[in-house]
Amino acid sequence: MNALIRGLKEIKQYPSAIAGLIMVAVLIGVSLYAVIAIPYSDAIRLWRAGVGVWDEYPRNANPVWMDLFTSDRLPRTIVVRSGEDGVFEIEPADDGMEDVRLVLPFSYPYDGFPREVTVFLNAPDFDGEVIRYTTYWQAPDDETLTLATNRRLRAADTYRISQDGAVRRQLPGMAAPEVGLFADLRAAPGPEGRVPVKGDYAVVVET
Repeated sequence: MNALIRGLKEIKQYPSAIAGLIMVAVLIGVSLYAVIAIPYSDAIRLWRAGVGVWDEYPRNANPVWMDLFTSDRLPRTIVVRSGEDGVFEIEPADDGMEDVRLVLPFSYPYDGFPREVTVFLNAPDFDGEVIRYTTYWQAPDDETLTLATNRRLRAADTYRISQDGAVRRQLPGMAAPEVGLFADLRAAPGPEGRVPVKGDYAVVVET
């Protein structure tokens, strides 16, 4: 016991040793918290990152604390859900069908471009009927760009706009679709390149 006390007194003379012990204690505390707070089955599921686990998180996005190192307002993940934020417009069509128009509005106030733009669709069973949809992009200046046409609507469909070559071809000179969708294409790029247009956007799905 006396040896332990003498050892602690000697450690007090070395601030770097104290800092190291504090770091070790914090790591042990975080490890214990993780074991208690996250059940083993959930930890395995999150670690394997299967379908539906991290879909709403862009793979190459910077962490939130990057805001601390810049004066710009960096993009945050925006999730727009049809049941909460969407606007449905339904009109009767031929053969007992219905024309459905879903508007997913969102505001973009950031100084940088997003890393991904993705639409997740979940549809009911249409008894074998093949249903197709068209997706549009609405910019703040009311300009509309057709993203996908006559795409088959499946029970669970993920349309990754950022990886669509057809969208990229409609935006010549853009590094990626997510850049062209938010940039002012009519203005020449400035000394630091293009900047996003802030304002109200919308993704429109018609079927």
